[in-house]
Amino acid sequence: MEYESEVPHFYCDLEKVVAEFRPHLIHTHWLRQPRRMKELRATGLPDTVRGHGFESSRKKAVKAAHDPMVKAAFPFPQFVPRLPWRRKKILGLPVGFDASLYSPGQHKDRRLVARVGVGIPSKDYRSFFEIARRCPEHRFVLAVCPAYTVESYIDEIVAINAELGRPAEIRHHLQHEEVAELLREAAIYLHTSLPDEPYGMPISIAEAMASGCYVIGYKLATSARYIGDAGVTYSSVEQAASQVLRTVSWSAADWEATSKRSVERARSKILGMDVLAPMVARRCEIARLDEPPPGR
Repeated sequence: MEYESEVPHFYCDLEKVVAEFRPHLIHTHWLRQPRRMKELRATGLPDTVRGHGFESSRKKAVKAAHDPMVKAAFPFPQFVPRLPWRRKKILGLPVGFDASLYSPGQHKDRRLVARVGVGIPSKDYRSFFEIARRCPEHRFVLAVCPAYTVESYIDEIVAINAELGRPAEIRHHLQHEEVAELLREAAIYLHTSLPDEPYGMPISIAEAMASGCYVIGYKLATSARYIGDAGVTYSSVEQAASQVLRTVSWSAADWEATSKRSVERARSKILGMDVLAPMVARRCEIARLDEPPPGR
């Protein structure tokens, strides 16, 4: 399925992009990519870089900051190195979400449990299905999108669900608006993850909180801090199922308070797309621009 983009895309090598687009600087994702750094040096343009959740080492941020081509690095806050000089080049920024798209629904289905993610093994969708099996009176919906180069893994996810008796509904290739609609309707968001996988700030959790969902996530030090009072964490599928089932006894006031906490946490701690403002300001400063060029 094709997705419309609001910005121009160039599917060619970096040298051709620079010649056609004539940027003041280059912004990339992922802190350390040798091939990318080699291509960047050839352009002579300054670089800023956004770190991702799987880059869960402060050492990577330090290496990026030591590179003379990198003028600023923006890892998640928990991955910012504790070094006095890091303020010059490293700014920790939380994940951003579209606050105009993700907001609480008027009528939450208290028996609807949602999960949104990319189709890769580290997301541990088997556990999502196992938890669903233990909560037959709830409706579990997985919205999954294909991952680049491993698109066929969605077939394996479907097969796992079938193997376990299809306890969950699987929706794939959804547009952003359709995902937002699902989260507005769902009262519970269940996030699954393998215990040994790097954990950053999954955007689906931020979107779920902004939508007023009660969040249940796999227990890690980082996940507990991220979810905070918007939900709880679990250590096993049995415990997760128990946490889903206990919500059946909640009153309307309990649900209202829970939803309010989630929304407030998303707006105060995650900030929506406002997280981009300091990133853009820093890039303009590096490029010596008073404001972003029109259309860029």
